[in-house]
Amino acid sequence: LNQDEIENFERTTQEMEHRQRGLTEEEVQNTLLLGAEYPRYTPAALRWIRREHVALSNQFTVWLENTHGLRAAQEREQIDVTFEVGSKRFLAEFKIAYLGNTKRAIREALGQILEYNHYPSRISHDQWLLILDTAPCEKDITFLRRLREVFGFPLTLGWKADSAFVFENPISLRS
Repeated sequence: LNQDEIENFERTTQEMEHRQRGLTEEEVQNTLLLGAEYPRYTPAALRWIRREHVALSNQFTVWLENTHGLRAAQEREQIDVTFEVGSKRFLAEFKIAYLGNTKRAIREALGQILEYNHYPSRISHDQWLLILDTAPCEKDITFLRRLREVFGFPLTLGWKADSAFVFENPISLRS
């Protein structure tokens, strides 16, 4: 299914579930507008996840070592990759932009990055990398820059480009 079909299916499923509860058409519409509960995930939104995420993580780890001589730890405490440059601790979160939807990938990654750095018992990292499998659009870059400026997040957006990785905000990977 394409994105429009999935959203239409989700909307129809919500309406159907409210009707099954015995609500009239007007009550269904009012309920949807008032924020009543509904299923967030439906069978139409379930997907088989290809392990592209792991491949991206592996490619970055190899690139990091071959290009910068840095060794990274993968998949510790649910964090995709961590590494150190001098005394600075880096965290890298990888996202696949399915159907080219970089906005959705960024949205998902931000929650994880904040959790990994600020949830109780977590240790914060000095630099946060959000790495996509494809180049972001200008709005994505503007959004991440705004987060850095407004909230002071040490966040940098990167993406895979051929056999290398590019970052929208220069980062130092030298000791």
